[in-house]
Amino acid sequence: MEFLFTYLLKGSIGIALIVLFYKVLIEDLTFFSLGRITVLTLLVAAVVLPLLSFDFQFLGTSTLIPLNSSLTWLEGQANGVIPVEESSAFDWKIIPFIIFLIGVLFRLLQLFSGILSTLLIIASSKKVVVGKMTLVINSQFIPASFFNYIMLPEYSERDEKSIRF
Repeated sequence: MEFLFTYLLKGSIGIALIVLFYKVLIEDLTFFSLGRITVLTLLVAAVVLPLLSFDFQFLGTSTLIPLNSSLTWLEGQANGVIPVEESSAFDWKIIPFIIFLIGVLFRLLQLFSGILSTLLIIASSKKVVVGKMTLVINSQFIPASFFNYIMLPEYSERDEKSIRF
């Protein structure tokens, strides 16, 4: 559980740095493919890098490994009693993970409800097929596209603005 929390923390910090990097340096550029490749590469790095561990002990002044963790085990062997750590009834480390999961589930629920409401509006709207695209006309839409659908609040074959689509 501690590994998962550490991984999520490192990944979240990495993604926050990526968003900051993107907003400061890449967002206003017109090289869209470069921006996409950079963001995708950095996102993969944010997922993979927290899984790697780097040992920086060679930078320290001492190369001796402390034996504090094994002393209690030795004492237990000498006394014939193995010391047991007391554990609490509730593990408080799980709370951040539960909060994270609630946030993820909330955002997924928002995403799926938005997609479902869009699909329901598309199903009940007037449709005009133009080539490979389908124009969906409904007054609730702002001009947007969704896969092969172009959603418009109004459409007239005689109107110049509508013909441009």
